Amino acid sequence: MRENKKYFKLCVFFSIVVFFIGIFFGCLGPNNISSLAPEDSTFSAIFTNNIKVSLAILILGTITGGIFSQLVIFINGFIIGQLIMFMYNENLLFYLFTGLLPHVFFELFGLSLFIGISHIPLLILVRWLRKNEFHLNKNDVLFYLVIFFIGIVLIGSAALIESNISSVNL
Repeated sequence: MRENKKYFKLCVFFSIVVFFIGIFFGCLGPNNISSLAPEDSTFSAIFTNNIKVSLAILILGTITGGIFSQLVIFINGFIIGQLIMFMYNENLLFYLFTGLLPHVFFELFGLSLFIGISHIPLLILVRWLRKNEFHLNKNDVLFYLVIFFIGIVLIGSAALIESNISSVNL
């Protein structure tokens, strides 16, 4: 259990680092953003989209050993980097504080929890292949279920903030 939690925390931390690397490269690359007009900024639309992304991270991340998960968070960061550069070029950086920052940390940590969960099956498989051991007990499953629900609460909080504060300020 302790080794699983340590690996989980490492994967969550790594996903946050990958997100910021994505921001860095997004700031460097050619800018493809032309306006700040949000499409559908209702809570249900934002929450549904975030849940779809989270489930894709869980399912496809699990199948790919977490590679897909890290790619998603990198692309998310890249888009944020593009957005930051657009705001900078258009002298709209104040929207960074009123439109992006109120919800980004909830969304980032929620997605990072899902990413951490998506890496656990790889750890179990590697341990089984190397040592012929299978360490997943009831406490492990309970821990990941709690993390899953915390991730949903964080994603829901981000959607609530984005629909009522962030999108209103854009």
